[in-house]
Amino acid sequence: MANVGSNAGFVNNGPSWEETESWLLKKGESGEVQPTTARLKAGALRHLAGTLREDEPVTTEYVLNHLPELARRWTNLNQANKLDTARTYQGRARWALEVHLQYLADPMNFRFPEAERRPVEKKERKA
Repeated sequence: MANVGSNAGFVNNGPSWEETESWLLKKGESGEVQPTTARLKAGALRHLAGTLREDEPVTTEYVLNHLPELARRWTNLNQANKLDTARTYQGRARWALEVHLQYLADPMNFRFPEAERRPVEKKERKA
């Protein structure tokens, strides 16, 4: 099945990044993934994919394979934001795209990956 993206005249094969974004937000609304996690990762994907040119595919695979370039473009367009933000967006978008592709490969057996807990720094008590 071919998808026609928002860019006129370009036919894409496979799901679009917009489908990935929508899927993830629905999973957040249903509680299958933390709603805040879904919003943050979908938002990062939206920011980076928003830099696609009209002549580029809008497929999930294309965006995944071109994330470093899209992050660079986003950084150039948003110079007030730090490079760390672009890196964070890139990691969040990569997670969203990869997880959606895993789901599409085997929907019946798909499970979201367990959330990785960040180590909590213990503060020393002053006597």
